[in-house]
Amino acid sequence: MLSVSEICISNLEQLWPGRRLVIFMQEDRMRRIVGNEVLQCNNVAIKDENGNEITYKELLKKAERLEIYIEKRSFIILLCDHQIETEEFLYEILYLNFVPLLLPEDINKELLENLINNYKPQYIYCKKNLEICRNYVKKVEFKTHILLDTNEKKHVIHP
Repeated sequence: MLSVSEICISNLEQLWPGRRLVIFMQEDRMRRIVGNEVLQCNNVAIKDENGNEITYKELLKKAERLEIYIEKRSFIILLCDHQIETEEFLYEILYLNFVPLLLPEDINKELLENLINNYKPQYIYCKKNLEICRNYVKKVEFKTHILLDTNEKKHVIHP
């Protein structure tokens, strides 16, 4: 039987095939802290096929900025693509202990609507040009992506 962290890693590998994904584990939960010295260093955390790199230190800074906009333990749907910005966002929300549901960006629209209606996420992360952007309020804008506020109440999700 697979642990939750093994299932998460398996799902990530399906969304980003061929990528080396580094996720830190602590106490059998998806956690990002191995030690402050790791997070403060300039070692590469993520590198894409175009040579774009993000260090652990940069990830930590961006996560801390993101924390201002999103309530702790919020449930977020991520419409995943093969861009470093999406992978970066995923690491940031895992660091902040948010609860993600990873879906492919080309998911069937009806299925996506059903998932949103049934699970009622507080936020949706997707590319700016997707049709879904018209239905929700912009919370945070990134280079090519956007975080949408669905105005749903926060669920009580165990840590």
